[in-house]
Amino acid sequence: MTEKRVVPLASVATSSGKAEVSALPEIAIVGGTPAQAGRVEEAVQRFLSAGLLLPDLTISFHDSLDSCAGSKGVFWGLSKGISFCSDEVDMVYEHEMAHAWVAANLTDSQRSGFMRRNGLTVWSSHDVPWKERATERVAVIIQQGVSGLPIPPAISEATLRSVREFEKLTGSPDPRLIDWAWQHAAT
Repeated sequence: MTEKRVVPLASVATSSGKAEVSALPEIAIVGGTPAQAGRVEEAVQRFLSAGLLLPDLTISFHDSLDSCAGSKGVFWGLSKGISFCSDEVDMVYEHEMAHAWVAANLTDSQRSGFMRRNGLTVWSSHDVPWKERATERVAVIIQQGVSGLPIPPAISEATLRSVREFEKLTGSPDPRLIDWAWQHAAT
C-alpha cells in the first residue's frame, strides 16, 4: 500500500516530554477514499478546536478487520499510527486519535490518578474486558468531548463524571459544555 495523501497541517511542534505534539500535526493518510481523508481532517480539526495537541500520525485504511486485529480501528502506538478497517467507523476516528493523544500527552501520574479515581486496576491488557481497561475509558472520554455530539438537556451522573474527567485529563473544559450552557442559559 502506498501513501496517497499527506495532510500537511503544519510543522511547528512543541515537546510534551513524551512525544512531539503539534499545534498543527502532519497526518499521512495511506489508502482510503477522498471521503475518508476528509473525515480524518474533520477529526483532527475537532482535536485542534478543543486545544488538544496530536502527534504526527500515519493513518492507514484497510479492507479487512484482520488488519486491525478484528476491530474497526486500532491505534498501534506512536511509531505505527492508526489503522481503520471498516467503513462503519464514524466516531472510531476520534476514539483512535484519542489513544494517540493519550500516548503523547498523559504522564504516568495522570494515568494512575485516572485509574484510582475510577476504581480501575489495569491500564491496558487483553486479559480483561474492554470496558475494564483504563486506556479505553480514557479514549471514550476524550472521544465524547471532541465528538461534537451534544450533552442531553438533563445531565446524567455518568455524563457529569465524563465531563469532569475530560477537564482533569486535558486541563480544559469539555467543549460540549459551552454549547450546553449556551442552550440552557435561558431556561
